[in-house]
Amino acid sequence: MKKRILLMALPTVLLVSGCGSTNGDSSLLSALNQFATLLEGTTPFIQESESWEQYSIEKTAQGVTYSTANATETQFVTRKIDAEYAAAVDRLSRPFATNDNAKRELDAANQGYHFKYNQIMVVKEKKQLKLLVIV
Repeated sequence: MKKRILLMALPTVLLVSGCGSTNGDSSLLSALNQFATLLEGTTPFIQESESWEQYSIEKTAQGVTYSTANATETQFVTRKIDAEYAAAVDRLSRPFATNDNAKRELDAANQGYHFKYNQIMVVKEKKQLKLLVIV
């Protein structure tokens, strides 16, 4: 994981170093400090993403089936997404709000989310037909 972060960091550092920082100091050191802070804030999300990726690889290797969600499953997903998705978007975007102005803009943008559900699919284990996820 650390190698992956470092590989992403080099081009980004070069990009960030060419831009002015939010406090008016456009030095490379200031840009590096900002970038390090961003990386530090995203580390838990990278670890969580890798855990979910490993989980999906294991379950897919064991075999899964896909089917269209019924009315009860669709209602469950609708309630769950409406209750939790906006907070999840905020949680993922919060590390990138590096100053008070950016945080206020983020708070203003994260209001009144509305979601549209096109086709909800149910994923179950192939052998036991145990529900894994509704997507």
